[in-house]
Amino acid sequence: MAYVAQQQLDGYDATIRHAIKRKVTFDKWVLARSPREVIFNEGQLVQFFHSNLHNTLEACQKLLPKWSVPYRIKERLHNLYRLETLEGEPMAGEFHARRLWAFIPRNGTKLAEEQREREIRGGRREEDDEQGKEDIPEQEENEADNHDDESEEEGEGEEETEEMHREAE
Repeated sequence: MAYVAQQQLDGYDATIRHAIKRKVTFDKWVLARSPREVIFNEGQLVQFFHSNLHNTLEACQKLLPKWSVPYRIKERLHNLYRLETLEGEPMAGEFHARRLWAFIPRNGTKLAEEQREREIRGGRREEDDEQGKEDIPEQEENEADNHDDESEEEGEGEEETEEMHREAE
């Protein structure tokens, strides 16, 4: 009975090793074909690809646009993204990065102006966050300096007390 169980475990181990080997080969092939990772930021405008229209034999669907109207990135989940409409309403479902394309609005349009304002506001928030992070170490350094000054003053007081005892003796 133990021999059969060991045979099953060996077979399972060989299957897993083969799967890992195939995945490594596939990953190398994919990276050689398109060696870039596309990462979209929150608030960025994107379009998604209607893959259901790609392989169709119906004549009426062949003329429909394959790319959607612009949406905004709401949240990133590894290679998946949650989208929202330009009005801020969330879309149902998650979209893989391969189905998304960055949307760049034409200059002079209302959408382009709104997007610039959003990016400026987003940049200010990031700068404020970075400044807030930088302020914390400075405060800690100041506290540490103050603590060192206090300990030096305490040490000087002890030396003065010792000198006074020596003089008294």
